[in-house]
This record gives sequence, structure tokens and C-alpha cells, in this order.
Amino acid sequence: MTERKIYYVDVANAGKKNKLHAVFDGKRTFKVRRLMELEDADEIYVDMLFPENYGEVLKMLEKGIKIFLLTETKLIKKLRVQNNVRKTDENDSKVLSLISKECFRNVSVEEIRRRMEMQPLIAKYEVLTRRIKTLKQWLKDGQTSEEIRKEIVKTSREFEKERSKIGREIISALGENYRKILEKIGLRGSVEAAILLTYLDLSRGINKLLTYCWRSRKVNEHLSKLVYSIYRHYLRGDVVPEAYRKFIEESRGKLSKRQLLVRLKRMVIKDLRRAYIELSVKSASQIGAYGTGGNEPQTARATDASIVSLKNL
Repeated sequence: MTERKIYYVDVANAGKKNKLHAVFDGKRTFKVRRLMELEDADEIYVDMLFPENYGEVLKMLEKGIKIFLLTETKLIKKLRVQNNVRKTDENDSKVLSLISKECFRNVSVEEIRRRMEMQPLIAKYEVLTRRIKTLKQWLKDGQTSEEIRKEIVKTSREFEKERSKIGREIISALGENYRKILEKIGLRGSVEAAILLTYLDLSRGINKLLTYCWRSRKVNEHLSKLVYSIYRHYLRGDVVPEAYRKFIEESRGKLSKRQLLVRLKRMVIKDLRRAYIELSVKSASQIGAYGTGGNEPQTARATDASIVSLKNL
């Protein structure tokens, strides 16, 4: 009987250039530039996935390769400490092999396809946002004729109407589970928050999430727009989530505007993750890292024997 080919992969951070994925096959560790290099696999267990990985993952799933995503990444650090090994990509790929399979969830073809379908919508939304910004800058120049100004205003309104339509499509495509997250923290209907959720793996620890947000220009851009929108609504006297309103009131005058917005970013990410965890525990079906259902999260069960043997893997 042919032995099943199983790989454990510490997926490279998409925000780092020339970073390689660390792979453990049960006997040795090695690195690959693309996940497709593991196309001889029967099963692949990964610590996380980025939107940049979706194309490869979809092709592998369609070939019948099963891919499983870790639902609680803090287990990696816990087992690393228990084994007294330092943090390296290679060691983390080995640690993945010690975690109970119950702590991974199956990644489906439908899930990845839906994630990929959202990317063109997000791209259109971003293009329209840039064009609207450019048109508004032209209006501020004050060097255009009245006739041209009217055309600019007309075009800008058409773009805004189209952007609103696409924004509704993005929220609709996001999935019910993540719409519940937005509702829970008072950001229901926020397109920027919806876009942000397509990039974030909320099963990861808060420090990992924040690091990813700071390093990824695109993610940081959407996060910045979200918190500035909250701040702007507060200044206009509009309704904003109570926790954010209270924070802004207490911070104004004590912090610079830049410091306030940076702390508000951290607050939003922490709230998103907390809502994700709370809904995961309450729901019979766990909210997956990309908005689909899976098995309810359980604690890893690494035996004493496996902990002792990690250094010998």
C-alpha cells in the first residue's frame, strides 16, 4: 500500500519579499518558493493562508490535494516553548506535525473560489476610490471653467454611485459569519471593514495580526481608511460604536491625531479578533479564517512522547 504523502508548511508572510515556505515531510525540512511545488502531496497542513496563495491553493484542491488550515496558531508558540526550541520557520513546520488534527479545518474549493471572486470586486472598488479622489482634487484647483467643473461633478457622482453598488456586492459576498462579526462590533455596513476581513486570518494571535497589518501596504491602507472614517463620523456628530466614541473623547487633547488613529487601528483589530473568537465559541460551526464553516475549535493534544521527540524529528 502506497504511503500517504503529508506535508506540514509554515507559510511565508506575504508581506516579506523573497520569503520561502518552510516544509516538514515527517523526516526532513526543506523550503519551497511556491506551494505548487508540493503537488505530489495527499494532504497539506498549513499555519495560515494569504490572498496571494489562493490561486495555487485552488489548483491543488481541484487536483484532489486536501489542505487543512490551523484554527488557533497560538498552539505553535505553546509547543515551541514546551519543546524548548527556538523560533525558526523550520521548527514551526515541525511543530505543526505535533498538533492534533482536530485543531485544523478543511479548506474547500468553494471557499477559495469565493475569496478569489471577491478580489476583482475589491480591485474595482479601489480603482473607483482613486478616481473619485483625483476628481475632487481637480475641483479644488480652482483653475477649471464652470462647464468643466459641472462635468467633473457629474462624473464624480456617477463613480460614487458605482462604488456604492460594488461596496454592497462586497458586503454581500463576504458571508454571513463575517457580517455577524461586523455587526457585533458596530461596523455593520462598512465596506472598508468588509474588505479588511478578506485579508485577515483572525485565528492568528493579535501580535501576528498587527504585524501583518503594518507590513502590508494594502491592508494598512484599508485599515487607515476605516479608522479615519470612524474618526470623521465622530467629529460630525454621527453615530459611531460606543467604545470608539468613548476612546476618541478620552484621547483628544492627550494624543496627537496620528497617535489617536494608530491606537484606534489597534483597537479595531483587537475587537475584530475578539468578536471572531466569541462567535466561534458560541456557534456550533466554527467561523473559518476566511468566513466559512468548519469544526468547532478544540485544544491541541500533543503527547509527552511527541514533545520529547521534536528535536529528533
